[in-house]
Amino acid sequence: MTCKVLTEQPRSMGGYTLVEVLVVLVILAVVSAGLSTVFITGQKEYGVREATIRMQQQARQAMNEMERELKNTGYGLMDMGDLTIKVYGEETPSWQVVEASDGGTDPDSIKVLYSGAESDVGYDYFVSVDHPTSSTIMLVSAVGSVPPSRTINDDFEKGDLFLVYDPSDLVKPATRFQATKVATPGMIHHNPGGYNPSGGVLDIEYGIGSKVVNLRRMQAKRVSYSVDARQNLIKTVEDLSLVDPPANKRTRIVAAGVEDLQIRYQFLDGTWKNAGEAGFDARNIRAVQVSIIVRTENADPRYPGQSLQLTGSYGNGGVKNSAGYRRMAMSTIISVRNLGFRDKKG
Repeated sequence: MTCKVLTEQPRSMGGYTLVEVLVVLVILAVVSAGLSTVFITGQKEYGVREATIRMQQQARQAMNEMERELKNTGYGLMDMGDLTIKVYGEETPSWQVVEASDGGTDPDSIKVLYSGAESDVGYDYFVSVDHPTSSTIMLVSAVGSVPPSRTINDDFEKGDLFLVYDPSDLVKPATRFQATKVATPGMIHHNPGGYNPSGGVLDIEYGIGSKVVNLRRMQAKRVSYSVDARQNLIKTVEDLSLVDPPANKRTRIVAAGVEDLQIRYQFLDGTWKNAGEAGFDARNIRAVQVSIIVRTENADPRYPGQSLQLTGSYGNGGVKNSAGYRRMAMSTIISVRNLGFRDKKG
């Protein structure tokens, strides 16, 4: 008799059934969908956080920049702020330490003036002989701690711009002129030619004791802040020691996404005003409050948007509201100490 032994083939050698494969695919699809949702959500949240951080950085950058510059307001201009400047009889914009412009519901703007010289040399130059309007030569002398080895030739150069004014009479206009020759110590020539117009004489007499300032050595600057149509905070620096107008301006973007800039001013009597309000006198400014609204670069369709407005103690700005944008407001008060040191009379 012949016996046959039957053996059962293992299932593993026979593969998976269709049902098993479908079940695995369904499970993988569900898991993948869940992971994708988590990943996409995480990416969106990361994008929102990154946009918010960038917005905050722009706000801080804008405020830090303005605070640093505005603190310098009036530095080195203790007795010459707000002078009216003339150039051989032609009146130019006033030598305003602060030029404030109120934009109403639109952003405000501000210009401030200060000396960029790091330190005082310890002496000043004054007119030593009455300067009549018919003269093209100004005689000056130094007063203060002047090193014995120094002369006017060490401080002045041909082509330098000068201001001459009477510190005892600041209502009297100052005059700006260019030196055409400084070869002789104590003598500044301002003949016709170059920056000086034809005629070559000043139309204002300056007596003994009138102050003479070299704008190159002073490194006088006018710095302004404003917001352009693209919501960029713009900084413009004018070098007042240069003759060529196109060459004396430098403009750059300080921060992006700035929707509003509101500036209020505190005065000697403690009151706060917007520019242009009754009683606004730039000579009596003692502090500046700067407030801004900054928004994210792109809108978030899931976000309804914020409505912010700088009003009351922050200014008179309009409502900023557009669906999808995240916004933040920031404000700081800056003491302009240099203006407080000025000898303001009347």
